Amino acid sequence: ITTFTTKLGEAGQAIQRARAHIPGSRYVALFVRTPLNIFKETMKHNILAPVLKEVRDDLTAGGSRAQLALARVSTGTAATLFAYHLAEQDIITGGGPSDEKMKRVWLEKYQPYSINMKRMLGEERFKAMGLDREWHPYGALAPLATVFGIGANFNDYMRWAPRDVADNDEDDLAVRAVASTLHTVSDQTFMQSIGDFAAA
Repeated sequence: ITTFTTKLGEAGQAIQRARAHIPGSRYVALFVRTPLNIFKETMKHNILAPVLKEVRDDLTAGGSRAQLALARVSTGTAATLFAYHLAEQDIITGGGPSDEKMKRVWLEKYQPYSINMKRMLGEERFKAMGLDREWHPYGALAPLATVFGIGANFNDYMRWAPRDVADNDEDDLAVRAVASTLHTVSDQTFMQSIGDFAAA
């Protein structure tokens, strides 16, 4: 929580200053600071990281700063691809279909942002461990949970999105990749902001 509620950059602080004159702004600010910081931290761990000035500065600085920035991008990208692979096998889930009717059917079998321990361990080991339910939320594993959510949501977009564009269309794939990132961050933002609100 501390990472996502740290002081914002200049742009973020400007937004918060604009809200300073609004009654109850202390609570409203939680829903500004947390989303922006979650988005920044998520961006640092994927191939879109160079769009952030902070990351560009690290890369141009060279040395340990550049190495750390590259390590974040490479490990985050690898984890996202691994999550996509797990989602293809229905071992982990993202947010599910965006269509409400499809979502209701999907929820009968799946649980959003969760891992299926039975599929991951195998039925024999699952029973031996005495686990009482198949699905377990992975949200507590932040920041890894965010990276996994992006990979799983990208799988959802590829699986459930309208097929009016070919799967090999690079532009369409890029749009879906960005959409999966924003979807994951918005879902995590809501949960994180509620937690901050309760603790304020």
